[in-house]
Amino acid sequence: MTSEQGRFFLEQYASNKDALTRLVRYLDLPLHRQETKERLKEKIIDATIGYRLRSRAIRGTNSLGKSAN
Repeated sequence: MTSEQGRFFLEQYASNKDALTRLVRYLDLPLHRQETKERLKEKIIDATIGYRLRSRAIRGTNSLGKSAN
């Protein structure tokens, strides 16, 4: 899943701030009251999809788990 796909998913299934806040808490991410919906989405995407993308980049593998070389 790409970051764009993750953003689309969040728009469809967690479109309000309350739902995003619950998801942030479920993921045990830091939460501040004044955070916007956009910032909450960024946190969720970074903690889930972004983590996987960074891990793959470090290992040098593509999305199929095969070596990029």
